[in-house]
Amino acid sequence: GEAGGEASSVDEVVTFAGPRVGDTQFAMGYDELLGERTTHYVHDLDPVLAQNQPLWNALGFAHTGRRVRCAAAEPRLLADGDPSLGAPLNFADHGRYLGTVLGPSPAGWGQG
Repeated sequence: GEAGGEASSVDEVVTFAGPRVGDTQFAMGYDELLGERTTHYVHDLDPVLAQNQPLWNALGFAHTGRRVRCAAAEPRLLADGDPSLGAPLNFADHGRYLGTVLGPSPAGWGQG
């Protein structure tokens, strides 16, 4: 279909701190078109992702593509079985992935 043609021109989709955005039917359709070319980086300290899990579960939203656990404060990938590196308490951690601050960084974010 038309969507399949547009999807074939996409080389790769990479997200950081991205939410689930659709139900199982959406996820299956997305994965059929782009799942092999989609990577979502997530980390255990991201409070936005942690706080929204119950909502996404209640809405029946599903993951798409491949999820990759990473560290927030350093450039390191984590295996699913690796222990958590802390608790999701600091809002600034939503914008910190692999030791890099994504987006604007107001003075003092993530300090202390």
